[in-house]
Amino acid sequence: MFIEICNIINSRADMPKYAIALIRKRIMSKNPKTVYLCLELLEVAANACEMPFHTQVASKDFVLVLNSIVSKEIDKKVFEKLCHVLKYWTQIWNGYKDILPSIFEFHALLEKKGVEFPGHVESKYAYLLKNKPKPSTSSKSYGDDTKDTKSSGGGSYFSG
Repeated sequence: MFIEICNIINSRADMPKYAIALIRKRIMSKNPKTVYLCLELLEVAANACEMPFHTQVASKDFVLVLNSIVSKEIDKKVFEKLCHVLKYWTQIWNGYKDILPSIFEFHALLEKKGVEFPGHVESKYAYLLKNKPKPSTSSKSYGDDTKDTKSSGGGSYFSG
């Protein structure tokens, strides 16, 4: 089912923004299974979706939602999955720090707070990424509103 969702997300230019809005709503659920499944979908989408969706995941608003999840008491399995997904994103998107900086800032913030991430993580969905061409970094505009990922003060927008 996750693959079908990713195919829908990739089907039209407006779908990444719409999809992240729906995921944002569900990931704030009090039900740990719902949150876990959202994180699982995000892991699949990291492999199967294109850069427009990745820029939505790395948007200031969505990363703040992830930060709010960490800030409250959450299920241990959900927290471990979030750490796994976040670490995986930093690995596969390492060449795109200029386009997706908030993911790397969020990872660094959690490390600063003492969260221990695994050294290297694998995704059972990595096979989806292997045959997909790497997106071009020459164009940073993908029709979204995530171009300004820094606060006006020039520092990180996450509060510790």
